[in-house]
Amino acid sequence: MAKPNFFIIGAPKCGTTSLAMYLEEHADVFMSKPKEPHYFLTDLPEYRQVKDYESYRALFDCNHKDLKIRGEGSTWYLFSKEAVQNIVNFNPKAKIIVMLRRPDVVAESLYHQFIYGHEEDASSFEDAWNLQELRNSGRSIPLGIVEPARLQYRDVCALGTQLERVMEAVPDKQLKVILFDDFTSNTRKVYLDVLHFLELEADSKEAFPVMNMRKGHKIKFLAKLTRQNKNFDKIVARVKSLIGIKNVGLSDLINKLNRKDIQNKNELDLEFKNLLVTEFEDEIAKIEDLLSVNLDHWRKVPESK
Repeated sequence: MAKPNFFIIGAPKCGTTSLAMYLEEHADVFMSKPKEPHYFLTDLPEYRQVKDYESYRALFDCNHKDLKIRGEGSTWYLFSKEAVQNIVNFNPKAKIIVMLRRPDVVAESLYHQFIYGHEEDASSFEDAWNLQELRNSGRSIPLGIVEPARLQYRDVCALGTQLERVMEAVPDKQLKVILFDDFTSNTRKVYLDVLHFLELEADSKEAFPVMNMRKGHKIKFLAKLTRQNKNFDKIVARVKSLIGIKNVGLSDLINKLNRKDIQNKNELDLEFKNLLVTEFEDEIAKIEDLLSVNLDHWRKVPESK
């Protein structure tokens, strides 16, 4: 079986899903399904979707033996203190992409993702932020969260510290860092830059639809029923058996019909926005230093919409 040689390692909510899907359409690229096996996430073991070596390697076995790039996109590798070194030990020649966005926006977006997935129960992002210290001591942990460390928004979005760790472990020629602002403002240019980084032929791709938009529920009670009630699938299976229905996929159908995409909105009050920008100042400065870029626009407090 072929060994994966390409990893998009995060950060979450920074365009990794879109980039992975664009690359997957290239003739010389194979991306794993699932996109985020998190096999190398050994310090957050409960979040690993694939845990044994043979199953992981099997994700990259396909009929096209001569493909140049076989990759995956586990976004929590960047946060992990062990994953990147695990990857380097596994394949020292692997190429790695890091995607970065202003940390305060990433933190708020993660909160909404956790709300959608029933991993967060704080009624607002500000409440969730203020619960970090309490949760770090093991209290006020939502029942649905997989690996409570993921609720430490300040640590999860310490992107400068994480980037520094990656740059110490990965040779420069094997690492590419993409800023979300560049990715969204000129997606084709960034896409072509990535192909060059991967030593692939440029193609004529022009369509770059946005993937993985913020999601919400039309009916919150129904979402809670289908996602959190452990007996729901058993009930559905029993009902289907009684009335002779097979393979309807009722739970998945309900979830699909109950989902809605929502536009990112900045609903935080001005004082809290300023606090977030201040909290992440050191991380922004570190990214500027590491990449020799100016990120003053990340320090500007977003206007309410």
